[in-house]
Amino acid sequence: MKQIILDFETTSLDTDIADIVEVGIIDAVSKSPIFASRVKPAKPLSDKSKSFLGLDDSDLEVAISQRTMLKLIKDILNHSSELIIYNAAYDYNLLIALYGRVLGEDWSHANVTCAMEIYRQYLGVEKWVKLPNTSGMDGHSAIADCISTANLLTKIGYLKEDDTLIKLDF
Repeated sequence: MKQIILDFETTSLDTDIADIVEVGIIDAVSKSPIFASRVKPAKPLSDKSKSFLGLDDSDLEVAISQRTMLKLIKDILNHSSELIIYNAAYDYNLLIALYGRVLGEDWSHANVTCAMEIYRQYLGVEKWVKLPNTSGMDGHSAIADCISTANLLTKIGYLKEDDTLIKLDF
């Protein structure tokens, strides 16, 4: 079992109505992609979403459905020892909501880590902290955010290159 990093790009910041439009999952230490896909939302993108994501509805026409994506990533998530998400308060809650809303299932992961909380504590600040783009990739994408999260956690000592997880005590 391994530590994985997950990120979503979504249509809204409201987990009650948001759909995922892109998912990325990487191995936290090797930074190798495990799963990446665009996902077709249930409704058209808002102008705000189009602007932020750099996508329009035609970019998502042939993408996999929310239902298919949730089924595909479930096995990956269930076989990970730790699920690391930069903004777990949003992405993890959205994931739980979508499993209920789309699949009619209850789902949770036993070991979820919020990378932003670790980074916030490392910096000694109490507010939300934007993820720095350290992926070396152009644009905004789920995989780029996963790689940036892994780079950040390695830089501050939470993850080690030799596959050893370090838990920081604050």
